[in-house]
Amino acid sequence: PDQSLRTAGSLIRRLWRLPLGVHCAALAVVAALCVVVGGAGVAYFSDEGAVMVQAALLEREGSWHFESPFASIDPGQEARPFQNGDLGTEGLAPYAKHPLYPKVLAWGGPSTTFALAASLAGLVVSAGVSGLLSLRIGASGSVARGVVWLVGLASPLLFDAGLIVAHTLAAAASAVAALASIRWLEHRVQPRPVRTGSAGAAVVAACLVAGMLRTEALF
Repeated sequence: PDQSLRTAGSLIRRLWRLPLGVHCAALAVVAALCVVVGGAGVAYFSDEGAVMVQAALLEREGSWHFESPFASIDPGQEARPFQNGDLGTEGLAPYAKHPLYPKVLAWGGPSTTFALAASLAGLVVSAGVSGLLSLRIGASGSVARGVVWLVGLASPLLFDAGLIVAHTLAAAASAVAALASIRWLEHRVQPRPVRTGSAGAAVVAACLVAGMLRTEALF
């Protein structure tokens, strides 16, 4: 028994020392299993349905606007089917407040599988970049690997990964912006024009993406 414990402990230590990318891949598998086993299987709140309808409109008709079948008796669209839809002078858009997300889903089909895969990808990228951030501020490789698993399995992002919302994607973009900001500051201390400019451009791009995915990213 003692030998078996020592062998198991040695195997666990070897697995733990694997590169950060391997841990991210393992996290993707574990998180996917959590979503499959623990997922509700239905829309959790109204925005999930609205964004899928919006993506379908963009993919099939190239339009943001939903044509109500009851327009003749409800011209003002007071009884609109999308509680949080965006009503403008040109009509009703089911989900236009964060335009990048339905565009991404439209590019992927749209399909529930693709939408959930995108949420899972956002989770994994958020966790991986968080691990890289910890390395940039001086943490050990072991701590960085722990950060990956903590962000991936012990944060609200795991719940968000099972929803058709842009929370994990916005979190990933925000994490990339934070990492790029650190690199930009480092290059300013030791001036390297090309690298400083590219890091600055990455900060701006990541912030723009995050802002077009979720309002919270702007604050």
